[in-house]
Amino acid sequence: MSARRAQAAEEVAAANGAAAYSSFAETLDDCDALSFAVPPEVQAQMAISGAQAGKALLLGKPIALELDHAVRLTDTVSEAGVPTQVVLTWRYTSAVRSFLERVGNAEPIGGRGRFISGGPLGGIFS
Repeated sequence: MSARRAQAAEEVAAANGAAAYSSFAETLDDCDALSFAVPPEVQAQMAISGAQAGKALLLGKPIALELDHAVRLTDTVSEAGVPTQVVLTWRYTSAVRSFLERVGNAEPIGGRGRFISGGPLGGIFS
């Protein structure tokens, strides 16, 4: 674990039986996978470095705010061949797990789908 403030990283690491690092590069030298709790633009740049270092990635959504950063990240992940997952916050709740289990066991006889998006509303996530 690394942080902007070394003391904060050391306190959190000590409380959780982890190691504190003074830099992201130092963290990369001593890990197999990365999970991020940072803004999307910071995540994109750090994840690119992680993928280039051969680390598995657990990314938050959105993976970047700018399309070119997202494309660069996905291209780097593809080139590096590292395992990667984008966390969809609700994916692991009991309600969604239960729904997915029921859907997986269903034998559909027909269906209808609609795509509903807030994209036309504008903003940074459209």
